[in-house]
Amino acid sequence: MVFENRLNNVVYLIHDRAAQFDLDYFAYGIKEVKISVNAPTMNALAERFVGSVRREVLDYFLLISETQIIKILQEYVDHYNSKRPHQGIDQQMPNGYKAQTNGRVLKFPILGGLCYHYMRRVA
Repeated sequence: MVFENRLNNVVYLIHDRAAQFDLDYFAYGIKEVKISVNAPTMNALAERFVGSVRREVLDYFLLISETQIIKILQEYVDHYNSKRPHQGIDQQMPNGYKAQTNGRVLKFPILGGLCYHYMRRVA
């Protein structure tokens, strides 16, 4: 799983200890974080997120450039963390988004209309 710390502009790659991850990440400006030995649940969280990204987003785009991929992933991660309900936390949003109960429903496209965010405009 890859994430970026915007405070100090560091990109982290969280991965298990498999041989295919034995690379020189520093040469690419990436800080690696290896998960603990014999801790399969740590990898399950990363695998779940990567699977969601692939199934919900990347399978629907013809990817041409790194810039395009970064833009798509940034928009999806914002949607994932602030507007998408999560089953593991009782269909709530991770960043504490509270839905309005009255007002006209508005529809906002995400990722060019691949999915939508619905919210109410306060009257």
